[in-house]
Amino acid sequence: MYVLLAAALTSCAGKTGTSPTSSRVANPIDFPLYSGSSVLSVRDWHHTLTPGERSELGISASSTGVYGGYEVVAATTAAFADVAVWLRDIDSRPPEGYHDALLGSGVDQARMSARNIGIDFSVFNRDERDGPHDVVVLAVDPDLVQSKAGFVLTMLDKFRRLPSFLRDPIDAQAKKQMGFTVTDAIDPNTPIGATVGALSQLHDAQARGIILIDARRVGPPR
Repeated sequence: MYVLLAAALTSCAGKTGTSPTSSRVANPIDFPLYSGSSVLSVRDWHHTLTPGERSELGISASSTGVYGGYEVVAATTAAFADVAVWLRDIDSRPPEGYHDALLGSGVDQARMSARNIGIDFSVFNRDERDGPHDVVVLAVDPDLVQSKAGFVLTMLDKFRRLPSFLRDPIDAQAKKQMGFTVTDAIDPNTPIGATVGALSQLHDAQARGIILIDARRVGPPR
């Protein structure tokens, strides 16, 4: 399911080519980006995550409630293979206090499948006074994703144009199978939807992308 999520998140990215413009936007997440990358955008999010959404994002907390954090989109002219090596190095040596939350059977195969379509990912967690703090890291080669999985973008665009009576049964089936709806995946107020929307910036940057999404529980159930 991580591969399906990553494909949906990154399918909006465009072609690669020239260097990204410089940026003075700071990374507000206490987690490193690829050296030399430029932050394109930062936005915060708050959402009552379903169990399925928490699972797909790798969030370790099992309790209900409002979760929030930041979404950071950055760009680099480095090769995708180099960014993937960087991410595996962080897996083996996480930042102080964090640990790799994706250890277990099936993860290596999922990552290999994802890398074949231009995506790499990992999830990290650390315990804090107010509860666990999770960080999802995605690395993207937009050109490769576009050529291998661009059909996902077409599907999302078609879904947006459907009337509600046609969207509802699709959402119900997605909810049953994945724990969240397609509507959730394109809602800019959710971490998934926010990333789908933000990734269009990678087309303008013409570069590989690094996306950080962090999550903490910030309130009781709504």
